Amino acid sequence: MIKDPILQAVAGSIAERSLIAPGTRVAVAHSGGPDSTALLHIMSRLAPVLKITVISIHFDHALRAESAQDARFAEQTASALGLPFFMERDSSPPDSQVQSGARRARYAFFRRIVQARQSAQVATGHTLDDSVETSIMWMLRGAGPAAFGGIPAARDIFIRPLIDLRKAELLEWLAHEGIGFVTDRTNETDKYLRNRIRRRVIPAMEQVAPGAVEAIARLANLSGQMGRIVERQASVILAASTRRKDAAGLTLNPAFAGEEPFVMRGMVYKSAAKEVGADPASLLEPHLQALDRMMATGHLGRKLDLPGGLHAMLDHAGLTFSLKSNQPAPMESIPFHCPLDMAVGGGTLAARLVEKFVAEEPLAAMEKIPDGAIFRQRRPGDYLLPANLVGRKKLKKYLIDKKTPASLRDRMPILAAGEEALWIPGLYMAPSILASATDRLLTRITWTIEL
Repeated sequence: MIKDPILQAVAGSIAERSLIAPGTRVAVAHSGGPDSTALLHIMSRLAPVLKITVISIHFDHALRAESAQDARFAEQTASALGLPFFMERDSSPPDSQVQSGARRARYAFFRRIVQARQSAQVATGHTLDDSVETSIMWMLRGAGPAAFGGIPAARDIFIRPLIDLRKAELLEWLAHEGIGFVTDRTNETDKYLRNRIRRRVIPAMEQVAPGAVEAIARLANLSGQMGRIVERQASVILAASTRRKDAAGLTLNPAFAGEEPFVMRGMVYKSAAKEVGADPASLLEPHLQALDRMMATGHLGRKLDLPGGLHAMLDHAGLTFSLKSNQPAPMESIPFHCPLDMAVGGGTLAARLVEKFVAEEPLAAMEKIPDGAIFRQRRPGDYLLPANLVGRKKLKKYLIDKKTPASLRDRMPILAAGEEALWIPGLYMAPSILASATDRLLTRITWTIEL
């Protein structure tokens, strides 16, 4: 039976949320600070009760002169507790955004520990205070209800066994147990927003309303639950409204926006961003409002560059989300040949001989295709020579008249001889190469995008 109230509280949080299954090997992220030091000692003492194995891991950011001392403290603590110890030192140059860069490097190390099968889960020392600080940070940034929900007790491979405890409770426990820890002097500066919230905002709130942290935590918990409900519904709307999804992006039917309140529209935008590989948390209230305004105007061809390399465009296809890094590479010229089957512009370009003439299908006669004809992207000056028109028609105007989505115009391949477009996927076959029943080498040319 566990008699220590702090150990009881942590064991209760673990059991209530099913954070750790018996037999699991858990890596405790130990910075040397009070929270993670308390966590390491608590998890070490609870290991026999929970029937788990605990190891200690430490990431040295090498950003402070004393970081090497912190690493030695972490190693010595693990040795004193009889725990396996793994550490890594960051030798890369500091990121321009120190805190976010450090967090990315640290969590990448945590994931490597799991990938190397040193553990199945990583436990971090986040407390109720940390969760409330996070909620206030996201509130100030204009985030939605799910983000305001604070730090979850479990997400992916990460668990937070101390999430129901106050930092003050842990400090008191460490003092009672005679357990030392190291102090990070950067926590005492007001340079970072989190520090300012911790040092100034929360004390002021608790002075006005004792128990403010617990009250905010309850609100954040409810907000997080409601946010997750909205997220689930947004996923349903996203699936029903998706017109196209491929490696280049995701296109939505804009009609969905007229039927939903702003909170739901915003969550659908975030869900779409996540689907194409962007961080939905980077889309804050001003970005969602900008997307909404673009949708409301209905002006086709409008574009938005959003955080994290996310790009949004409204055109005839709908509202398209894409990552700049996922855009197909510029297409190199491909001499016409048959058979042909290759990836081009995020789709598959193919040319195949057809045995039988089909009047309803525009086929090309291979013998009519000029020498030197190539597949390429459109260029300024391109034109067509349609059968029903005397003279030329600019390719750009033709695509606009055909309501070809702007998101496709620059990635779709055309077959061209010089500046004349001979074939445009699904739209046009030049009369000069169009096959008739008497032609021999009937050729089907296609460009398909996987949905």
